[in-house]
Amino acid sequence: MSARFILHLRNKSGAVNGDIPPLPLNKTVVEVFADFLRYLFSCAADYIKETHSDRSNFWKSVENDIGFVLSHPNGWESTQLQKMQKAAI
Repeated sequence: MSARFILHLRNKSGAVNGDIPPLPLNKTVVEVFADFLRYLFSCAADYIKETHSDRSNFWKSVENDIGFVLSHPNGWESTQLQKMQKAAI
């Protein structure tokens, strides 16, 4: 999925070989990225709740104190980073 929308974050001068698949109808690249991050968070939360021995108590103790590390290509400019930040927020 990431290859499908990450190319939409590229600046206009970035060379892309071939066509970029279209985004879902009525969705911006930021909205698609936010949906993807929400999905990842949900999967991680479900995994913790299902595999930890003290499931619900452990999750409740950490759910409001979670940090995220978002990586990005070295060549991204401020425009792409701002879009990623907006999606994360």
